[in-house]
Amino acid sequence: MKQKNILIYGLAKSGLASLELLYNKKDKFYLFDSNEQIRLNIQEKTQNELNIFILKELDISLLEFLNLIVISPSISIRDKFLVTAKRKNIEVISELELGYRNCKNDIIAVTGTNGKTTTVRLIETMFSKAKKPSELVGNIGCPLCSKVNKVPRRTTFICEVSSFQLEAISKFTPKECAILNISCDHISRHGNFAEYKRTKFKIFSNLKKGQKVVVNSNLILENFSFFKTLKNLFDVYEFGFKKVDKGCYVEDDKIYFSNGKKKEFVCSIHDTTLLGNHNLENIMASICFAKFHKISNNCITNALHEFLSSPHRIQKIYEHDNCEFYDDSKATNIDSTIQAVNSFKNGIILILGGSDKGYEYDEVFKHLPKNVVKVISCGQVGDKIVLAGKRNNREVEQFDTLKQATLQACKELKNGQSLLLSPASASFDEFENYKDRGEKFLSYIKGYYEETSI
Repeated sequence: MKQKNILIYGLAKSGLASLELLYNKKDKFYLFDSNEQIRLNIQEKTQNELNIFILKELDISLLEFLNLIVISPSISIRDKFLVTAKRKNIEVISELELGYRNCKNDIIAVTGTNGKTTTVRLIETMFSKAKKPSELVGNIGCPLCSKVNKVPRRTTFICEVSSFQLEAISKFTPKECAILNISCDHISRHGNFAEYKRTKFKIFSNLKKGQKVVVNSNLILENFSFFKTLKNLFDVYEFGFKKVDKGCYVEDDKIYFSNGKKKEFVCSIHDTTLLGNHNLENIMASICFAKFHKISNNCITNALHEFLSSPHRIQKIYEHDNCEFYDDSKATNIDSTIQAVNSFKNGIILILGGSDKGYEYDEVFKHLPKNVVKVISCGQVGDKIVLAGKRNNREVEQFDTLKQATLQACKELKNGQSLLLSPASASFDEFENYKDRGEKFLSYIKGYYEETSI
């Protein structure tokens, strides 16, 4: 067979997993990442491989002989080098697409703006209780490529899928899939909401007639004509808070599942400690997949009893003098923050802000419940949040850093109230990622109470 020349663009987890899956002695591999330190680390690890070349830059002359480009989720399909490559008919695919092409296992794929991580973890927990082998992969932090050919074929891959991964798919076909919700996010990457939504809907693009699809009832209503067509092609199951003919719904604090012919009681909404209606939606979506795989109601209930919220997603992290502290650092978009604040009944001080994703923040203030007693902004978008507050007759106290905002909130917190970090913004102004932000938030809280208690 003819030698191939393959470029792997982006050398974090996904890029390295792609290289590991593709690597052979015959083909040539060109590796590039804009981060010099990452390039140096890879160079040290691969210096004995004569067919691996670490590039300092992407020269257009590469396109004269490349056969394939595999990109990490961080690399936009609108990258100028990639646009030129596609014009020259060089195939550009995502790590997810590469993993799928080499995968013999069934894949359950879950996408949506919010709730993806919680939902795939719920599905995996239900599979575990039923002793059905499964592996969490995808956007949750474990590239699909890193697991392909390493687990038994009967293992089901439960895959969290982001819009970044869906940009560069062409054949990716999960056995079953879900869209949990779609709200405004990643506009700086996709350009506008319509394009973001189109990218999310690509999860359906290669499904075969009759395949099972799980969709939020509200999303179906908002995109009626699209899903009317979809229902004629696929076996669509809905989930929501109104009775559905086929799927999962809540009625009188009980969750029911209907296969289109018969409904059954599955569990009570009180079988979980997860907060908020958005988590009930995640649970209902998960139950649909459990039912597809004949998992018993007893296993589902046991999974819900033991399931803890995802780290940094409305996670209770501290208590002091009848006050509670919640880390929702993973709320990097407006809809996620709206869901979070509406999960509380007691008084809360809300901290907003971080790096700019192109949002205005009026929607946050329009949906703030009365129990939000104070809003504090910080970070790069602090000014925008203050202005949005003024437009909506809401006073906002502003600080430069999250640390300053947290310390002020701790000073003002009263008996029985909660402090909630739910930024509605990315973390990259001060922190490496949302996890780093959440961990620092806890350290600021602990530092305050240790110092003031001396």
